[in-house]
Amino acid sequence: MEEEIKGLLKELGLNGYGVGAYLAPIKEGSMRAGELAALSKVPQPGYTIS
Repeated sequence: MEEEIKGLLKELGLNGYGVGAYLAPIKEGSMRAGELAALSKVPQPGYTIS
């Protein structure tokens, strides 16, 4: 069933990262942004301090 939902979300225009970010809190519940990024495997920008 999860694969069917992922397919439907992609049909709506979400990419793989969007699908993961949408489904992670539904499956896992409330979480912080860093936890969401880790669970959904959304890449995070690297910050450099000069």
